[in-house]
Amino acid sequence: MLKFTSKFLSSMLLSAVLILCMALPLAGQTGFIEERKPDEPQFNFDFATFRSEESSDQVTLEIYYKINNDGLQYYKHNDKFVASYEINVVVLGTDKDQVTGFSRERKYIVDSYKETKNKQSFLINQFKLQIPKGKFKIVCKLIDKLSGKVSSIEKDLRVQSLFRNQIDISGIEFVRATEKKREDKSGFDKGEKRIIPIVTRHFNGEADKVSFYVELYNDYDKAMDVTLKYKVVGERSKTVYKDELPLTLSIPLTRLIKEIPTETFVPDSYKLTIELKDSHKNKIAERSITFDMEWSLRMLVRNNYKTAVEQLRYIASGKERKKLKKLEDSPVEKRVEAFKEFWKSHDKYPETPENETMAKYYARMRHANEYFSVVNEEGWRTDRGRIYIIFGEPDHVEKYPFELSTVPYQIWYYYAFSRTFVFEDKHLTGDYYLTFPYDGREGGLHEGFEDFN
Repeated sequence: MLKFTSKFLSSMLLSAVLILCMALPLAGQTGFIEERKPDEPQFNFDFATFRSEESSDQVTLEIYYKINNDGLQYYKHNDKFVASYEINVVVLGTDKDQVTGFSRERKYIVDSYKETKNKQSFLINQFKLQIPKGKFKIVCKLIDKLSGKVSSIEKDLRVQSLFRNQIDISGIEFVRATEKKREDKSGFDKGEKRIIPIVTRHFNGEADKVSFYVELYNDYDKAMDVTLKYKVVGERSKTVYKDELPLTLSIPLTRLIKEIPTETFVPDSYKLTIELKDSHKNKIAERSITFDMEWSLRMLVRNNYKTAVEQLRYIASGKERKKLKKLEDSPVEKRVEAFKEFWKSHDKYPETPENETMAKYYARMRHANEYFSVVNEEGWRTDRGRIYIIFGEPDHVEKYPFELSTVPYQIWYYYAFSRTFVFEDKHLTGDYYLTFPYDGREGGLHEGFEDFN
């Protein structure tokens, strides 16, 4: 009888598992499933830091939260619809001990059932906490009291200054709207203004400006001449905007709201940096914050018309694209109107306010750019991007990245279309080329395919 030690058996088992893993394909989706909604309340939060009025060794942390109407459950009360939620915030130090926290229960009332499902409507609120200098993690939870479901978001915070005996800049708060201060008190009141924040740091591409609020502090007994400089730099582009403003800080607190025009911005992640310099051009203080400009048809047509027309290759006929190309030198509004007419003609459900076909097409375009871009080639131009835009998310994907006898390849299955596509990484660069089937055409891959989905 053979005897095996536990060490030997463990070694054999591990080897068998490794062999089995090498033999099996890596299966999965491309990284995205369209129209999938998370089963939790929908909300977001942001924050900014300001000089504390209560303590010289702490700063005021303002936390803003936004809850989408369709992110909560409601019950009907008389002729209204009522949701009940709890916002819970914990600020953790580097040792993960709680530094401070806050909990608030609120009711949210809307007038109709339709409003409970309105994706464009939301509530924004805020509260304040006092925190010391240091590094922190903010954990914010939204609890839907009716469903019992919980959504949680974590963000990092670093507090270095904003204490006494110096000239300094507050944190940066992006502004959704400004109103005159009213008799009823609000946490949004700052001086004579009521400032409603933008909570997500995401700006719609249709917006023509980005507004921000900052506070400047002067703890000295004399007026100080300074220059406020601010610039915006894109993640994939150079400086897209810069400006400066000479100021005399004659009082302890100066409030400013500034606007940055965004006509020339393209969809990208940006960094806004604000500097204070003294009369000798020495930097006194600096703050920075990141934000995103989201894609919009108007932005694309306005700033990159050639690409906008070219991106229609998977849905537009040659005649339609030729017609649009002729408008390249036309005024922006005329080009935008032509694109609206094009998408109106391709709207499968004209009775609805949203053009679902356009929304789905550009959602696939953005996904292709995120997951299939390679060196010097945007994802929508690649073979995988093209198939994804035309057919959508595959029903099943087999990935073979570590083959010994062949180059890495993938197999995409579309059961509803009875289609299978094979992609090979021929040059081992991460760019997978379509090898089967392929008929050489630029647009759709098969006869009778009237629309991209």
